[in-house]
Amino acid sequence: MSYDNNNIFAKIIRGEVPCEKIYENEFILSFYDINPQKKIHALVIPKGKYVDLDDFNSNATWTHSSDKRQKIDIKEDKLGLDFINDMKPVTFKHKSPSEFPKEWTAYDAEDKEPMGGDKTVHGLIAQEVEPLIPHAVIQSEEDGYYQMDYSKLVTPLIKAVQELSAEVEQLKQQAHEKCEN
Repeated sequence: MSYDNNNIFAKIIRGEVPCEKIYENEFILSFYDINPQKKIHALVIPKGKYVDLDDFNSNATWTHSSDKRQKIDIKEDKLGLDFINDMKPVTFKHKSPSEFPKEWTAYDAEDKEPMGGDKTVHGLIAQEVEPLIPHAVIQSEEDGYYQMDYSKLVTPLIKAVQELSAEVEQLKQQAHEKCEN
């Protein structure tokens, strides 16, 4: 099956069909559904030319430019193990829209169903992460609710693993020296 450049979503992405846009970046477009099934019903569509979910799962990437030729003032990142140890992973369940602050557009006094059902989720609390790494937290301009960009934690995690690996090597060397004596 090949991609249809004239499908409705392709036309929306190109601006040929209007939409009430919520958010857009180079990878996705989010907008309100024209036939909502709930008070808030939004669609998030990828900007790539994917024919179905299998195609998307096989070929989509969340990439960012990382070409050295685009960068200046390159320095070693100091966020590592201490930074990671300051994080407080939690488990939680989502509230229902009826429990949200009333000023949020997603608030719905009638909707008593928890978002995502009754599942326990593993994650972080954005308000606790913001003082540690502000660019990993996004606050909605419309409602003021917080979101996490977990991809911003990858580099400090790599640094933490490097620090732990160096410590393990040092301990191995010390153990080896003690065995020789």
